[in-house]
Amino acid sequence: SHDTQRIASAIANRPPAAERHHYHDGNSFDYDIHHRVGPRHNHDYNVLPPDAEGRRLWKMVALFQAAYPGAPMIYYGTEMGMWGADDPDDRMPARWPDMDFEPMTHLPRGKLDHPIPQDFDEDIFNFYRAALRLRQQEPALRRGDFTLIEANDEYQLFVFSRQDEERTLVAAFNRGHRNARPQLPAGRPTLLLGTDPAITPHLLPPHSAALFALDGE
Repeated sequence: SHDTQRIASAIANRPPAAERHHYHDGNSFDYDIHHRVGPRHNHDYNVLPPDAEGRRLWKMVALFQAAYPGAPMIYYGTEMGMWGADDPDDRMPARWPDMDFEPMTHLPRGKLDHPIPQDFDEDIFNFYRAALRLRQQEPALRRGDFTLIEANDEYQLFVFSRQDEERTLVAAFNRGHRNARPQLPAGRPTLLLGTDPAITPHLLPPHSAALFALDGE
């Protein structure tokens, strides 16, 4: 949302694994803590877009929003590949694909040493479009029951199903740094969408997610 960092910048500034267990302040959300969400109060804040690992996490977030109960809230431009720190960096013009934009040269704390290109991100856009198209096409993702299948802290694996009278869908997320084997319910799983080409019903590579349909027992 506005008045805090964009999801891409939250990913780019994710804390080390050892520090991810707690909020900075247990009585408030981290998106309200100024030194965590922008360069004006934190000169170590990363103003660059997510790295390769971060882009994998970004797609995981998109699929999670499409598959989890509740209406997805996507701040404008996220699907275009936009990143940005706290206000005003999160209010830059949308990067329409038919327009050219000059590189970013300044931030609230001053001029950047190296300009940052501001281009439409077709890869991120296509993944958001695919994930949200599935949500539109699959009633179970919008109105189906939610069942937790697996939450494995050791492997950082999270698996749940969305089910209605017609169809059972299973979403699996591997947030860990090693391969994981999701425990899917009985049936013949068909991969509908994945964030990694190496995904199978029996294997999730590190930092990957997938949505499967179960076609029967």
